[in-house]
Order: sequence, then structure tokens, then C-alpha cells
Amino acid sequence: MNQAAQFAAQTMVDCARENGYLDGPLSNIPALADEEKKLFIRMFGELKNHLQKTGSHTLSPDEISSLFTFTLAKAAELVAFYLGGKREEVSLLGMFDGKVPLYADEEVLGFCKECSWPKEAAEAFLAVPPENVPEDADPLLVLFESLKWAFRISEHLIIAFIEDTHAEKLNRE
Repeated sequence: MNQAAQFAAQTMVDCARENGYLDGPLSNIPALADEEKKLFIRMFGELKNHLQKTGSHTLSPDEISSLFTFTLAKAAELVAFYLGGKREEVSLLGMFDGKVPLYADEEVLGFCKECSWPKEAAEAFLAVPPENVPEDADPLLVLFESLKWAFRISEHLIIAFIEDTHAEKLNRE
């Protein structure tokens, strides 16, 4: 991992730890690694199209915040699809406008609506002074590395939520 990627990963992990989202190793579903990779390749292509359409070389803070919200929603969908035995391609709608459709059960949907992790991750990313970013770093690659770690932490949060929810249901029965 290069210096810029390490910097982005550390920023997201530190943010998650500081805000109480991560106190140990990340929970993950190894079978979703390929789906994560495919999603990020599609997202990067969509970003290039978006920048071309807007004639810009950068994203606004609102667009960046939307991307972090998008990563939580897509992590939730991929976990839900996997646990439900589905193999569906997630939609890229809402990447830049904050209107992210989420296809999951009501409990997961409610969790995602209440979860402040995407907001805190976006704020941590946006708060990094430019002089702290490695000099040779491509800003879009730093953003996507940050989003990748935000996605992985989101996956961890969704898994923990589902495990807790089902454990509570079993304890009530």
C-alpha cells in the first residue's frame, strides 16, 4: 500500500475508533470482497462520467458527503443480498445527490437512516488539511481509498447490527 493509501485508510480507521464504531478487528464477509471490488470499479467510472458532465475536476463537499452515505447504503445492500442468498448488482443512483436508494429490510434501513458514521467519515475526510496529504497523492485516489475503508467499516457495522438484532430476537423468544 502506498503512502497516500495508508494515509486515507488510517484517517478512516482513526475516525471510526474515535467515534466508537470500531474497537477491535473489522468483521467482514470474505465472499463480498469481489463484489466490493466490482462496485468500486463501477463507482470510479461513474465519477469520471460525473466530472465530465459537470466540466469539473473536483467534487463539492455535498457530493463527497453523499459518496460516504452511498458507501454505507451499498455495504448494507451487499450484506443483505449475501445473507438473503441473492446475487444482485447494486444501483449507482444517488452517488452524488444524497438520494441513495437502499434495498434491505426495514430494520437495516432504519439502522442506516440513524447511523451517523457516513457523516463523521465525510467530515474526517474533508477536515484533513491539504498539507497533511502526501504530496504526490492523486486527490481522487485518496478519496476512493477513504471510501473503500468507509465501506469496510460500514460492512462491519451492518454485520454487527444484524448479529445484535437477531441475538435480541432469539433472547426474547
